[in-house]
Amino acid sequence: MPDTDEEGEDEDREPRAILERTNRMPPGVFYDVTKDALCCPDCDSRYDPEIGGMRRAIECCDPPAEIDPDDVPVCACPLPLDEDDIEESDCSYTQLLFLQAVYKAMQQHFERLEYDIVWDSMLRLQEYVDIEDDAIDDLLDEGYLRKDCDHPHRLYTVTADGRDAIGVTYREGVAHGHGKGDLGESSYHVMLVEATKRWLKQSRVEDPDSPVARVVPYFELQEGGVDAAAFMGTDDEAAEQAAEEFASHRFDLVGLNGDGEVVLTLEAERVNHDLWRAAPDDYDKMAACKPDEAIWVVPTQKAGHEILQALNDPADGESRVEKTYAETTPTQQFRIDEPGFTAMYPVSWVQNQLESDE
Repeated sequence: MPDTDEEGEDEDREPRAILERTNRMPPGVFYDVTKDALCCPDCDSRYDPEIGGMRRAIECCDPPAEIDPDDVPVCACPLPLDEDDIEESDCSYTQLLFLQAVYKAMQQHFERLEYDIVWDSMLRLQEYVDIEDDAIDDLLDEGYLRKDCDHPHRLYTVTADGRDAIGVTYREGVAHGHGKGDLGESSYHVMLVEATKRWLKQSRVEDPDSPVARVVPYFELQEGGVDAAAFMGTDDEAAEQAAEEFASHRFDLVGLNGDGEVVLTLEAERVNHDLWRAAPDDYDKMAACKPDEAIWVVPTQKAGHEILQALNDPADGESRVEKTYAETTPTQQFRIDEPGFTAMYPVSWVQNQLESDE
């Protein structure tokens, strides 16, 4: 992997690097590198090179009737590295910038107009950073980056090695917890949880007949159950074990009534190597709360049927769900009423509910 950038790459490594690189810009806005400002070509007004300035620049003289979010780039993506760190890195500056952009997208640190993980492919980040496919392939091959999916859109996850490369330490993982998430969470899982959170707010919280008054992501039944010190060292195995322990007693989403009681539980379930243990465990976790609704959100219809099979015939213990369906049956048509399973939806169905409302 190259340790220097391509010949001619700008030596100025200020946070505005993406605005200097991208060819994407909404109509009536351009970035003037000499002034480090977003500008209106009609009146030459200048605006700060951040998303607030971008909004004001768009509305300046001749605001378009509609903005294509694809044309609004990430405005700032500063690297938490000094010049020596960058010089010594096995990655080029462009690769480091892309890792940082993906990481910030995973953490939902961008405003939705810049990048929205529910709807936006990370191919947009590739365009904004102006990084070649081969450079991304190197990041994948070296283990700094992992490709999550192409459905419903391209998503990458920055690995532990990738976080190290851009200076994100395990100490920052302490911020991951009740209401926040867990260390090592994939972009795909973040997308599933965020899409479902918006749908529950729309379909439950805003429904006056629903008992759900508030939706809380990454709800930990027993706050403080994970030793934060595990995230402060350099022991990957200890940090991963702590993350697993945290995940074992938290829900991806819950709905709370006005008294703060759990009346809805939801798990965003992916198919992985330990599905036959993980799915029954999640079922038991939800059933123990005795919720009015126990909802599963899955990547695809096929994944939903695999999860149902794991609940029909788990690795350990008795069957959690007796009912079976033909593999051609859409998961949203399942009619199951069990303590840990009342409905299952593919994420595309959830997105369709959001799209029709938005």
